[in-house]
Amino acid sequence: SLHPLQLDIALRGVNLLEVGGLMCYSTCTLNPIEDEAVVAAILRHCKGAVELVDCSESVPGLVRRPGISTWQFFEEGPKVHKGAAKKEEEAPAAAAAAEGAAAE
Repeated sequence: SLHPLQLDIALRGVNLLEVGGLMCYSTCTLNPIEDEAVVAAILRHCKGAVELVDCSESVPGLVRRPGISTWQFFEEGPKVHKGAAKKEEEAPAAAAAAEGAAAE
């Protein structure tokens, strides 16, 4: 999985945001571990310093689908793990807006 790399890249982007800045997180995969799980991890890591925002009015022509809030991931062997976003982290857009201090 590219989750750790995707998370590092996204957190670097969050750290570069100015207060009130916007960051759009987008990937070329349908794998929730690289999509929704990364966004959920960013929100947990930043502890309220960033939030998901609906950008549909800013980019009306962008085709989008609602994200998912639970997913499964597999490790070597028969183990199946379930991941989940917290209720407040469920959102169709994967955009974060800086509200305060950048991620630690």
